[in-house]
Amino acid sequence: RQTGLLIPRIDYSSRDGLEFALPFYWAASRWWDMTIEENFIWERGFKQNLELRWIRNHSREGTLEFFYLDDWKTNENRLAGVLTGGYTLPYGFRLNQEIRLASDNEYIRDFRSDRVNGSDSRGRSMESRALLIRPFESAEFYAFFSYLDHLVGDDVVDSLGFDDDDGMQPQRLPTIGLRLAPIKAPA
Repeated sequence: RQTGLLIPRIDYSSRDGLEFALPFYWAASRWWDMTIEENFIWERGFKQNLELRWIRNHSREGTLEFFYLDDWKTNENRLAGVLTGGYTLPYGFRLNQEIRLASDNEYIRDFRSDRVNGSDSRGRSMESRALLIRPFESAEFYAFFSYLDHLVGDDVVDSLGFDDDDGMQPQRLPTIGLRLAPIKAPA
């Protein structure tokens, strides 16, 4: 781990033209580091990427990824971010979370390499989620929360029968439960 410039990257696509990226790695301390990347995309302009990573005694660890572009093609400021982390809380609880945000529905389609959409490779939705866990000797309490941001156009929403005039989108209900550990039968 040493602060300094990383290997530059050059890409080309028929949609955006030539792209040049110059990453810089900063080893700030034992507990956190950062990669800052300045990109020039021929058809879109300058794009900044930031990835901040931290870990502290395995009780607090996480990553923040942030992307910003003043897009020449759409004439808009576009941004996205992903915050992931795990935290040990009082009374033996553990919180794992993954929060995803984008400024517009087209962002994750235009910049798939930013990994903002998580597991949805087709770019139809972004899911933010949190999992609260409390382990016991032979069981585990859990609570799972999710927010799904549907990134489909109005024509697709209408064809599915959703009335999106009020901005409401179908969501998953929170899941709360108790998992029991398997008990071995005596031989």
